[in-house]
Amino acid sequence: MTKQTFSVNGATHTIDFSDKAKTEGVSGFYIKANRWFQSGYGNTYHSVKCYAVMADGSLGDVVASDNYAYGYGDHYLVTACQALVEAGYIDTTNEYALSGYQVQQALNIEHTANDVKRKKDL
Repeated sequence: MTKQTFSVNGATHTIDFSDKAKTEGVSGFYIKANRWFQSGYGNTYHSVKCYAVMADGSLGDVVASDNYAYGYGDHYLVTACQALVEAGYIDTTNEYALSGYQVQQALNIEHTANDVKRKKDL
C-alpha cells in the first residue's frame, strides 16, 4: 500500500502503513467492535479489536485494541485508528481517517459492530 491522501472539511491529510517491517505480509485490517447502550444515562460505549489481515487473506493476530471507549454509531473506527497509530501500524494526520470509505478501500479495512446487552460483554 502506498501513502493515501484524503480531504476532510477542505483540509488535506495522509495515511500510510507506518512501520514497513511490522506490516510485512499484512494486506489490511479487520476491525471488530462491540457497542453497549447505557440506557439509564443514554450513553453508548464500545470496545474494538483490530486484527491483521495477511496477504493470503487469512486473519492474523490482534494487533491493536481498546477495551472501553465512549462513542456511538461508527465512532469505533476513530478508536480503532487511534489504537493502530499507538501500536505503530499506521501513520496518519487525522484520527478520523478510517471513517472514510475511500481510505477503508485503500487500506483494505473491513469492519463489523455488534450491539451487546451488558457492559461486561464489551
